[in-house]
Amino acid sequence: PNTRYWLQRGREVSGPQLAGALQLLEATTRTVLTSMKEHDAWLTPTLALPPQPVAWFNESGDPAEDHWRELLFTPYTAVYNMSGVPAVNLPLHLTEATADRPALPIGVMLAGRPGEDGPLFSLAAQVERAAGPWPVPELGR
Repeated sequence: PNTRYWLQRGREVSGPQLAGALQLLEATTRTVLTSMKEHDAWLTPTLALPPQPVAWFNESGDPAEDHWRELLFTPYTAVYNMSGVPAVNLPLHLTEATADRPALPIGVMLAGRPGEDGPLFSLAAQVERAAGPWPVPELGR
């Protein structure tokens, strides 16, 4: 359903709309890359909401609603995906387990400068060492 939705959406986009979207993408990328010059890395949450059951993402049956939920869930990752900067997720915490849901990982995202994957992964390793072993959720519930 989602692939069909995006195919249909793509067919509805005019040439000028596509050009405008590409200009926005380029402007956003320039802004991100300019901002990255001032910092060695960015630290953001990975998710905007606590982990959700898989069914939450498509329970409406409406691909537009499903996409909106994806955007609400992961707004911080898009800027890294669009700009092509290296990024890594570190699952440093767990949610509280409940009677109907096990504890689930909550991560932070580190993003580095373009082409500087090595320093980013070095920083990620330092954060991992400082935080201790990753929490491991109990599976099978």
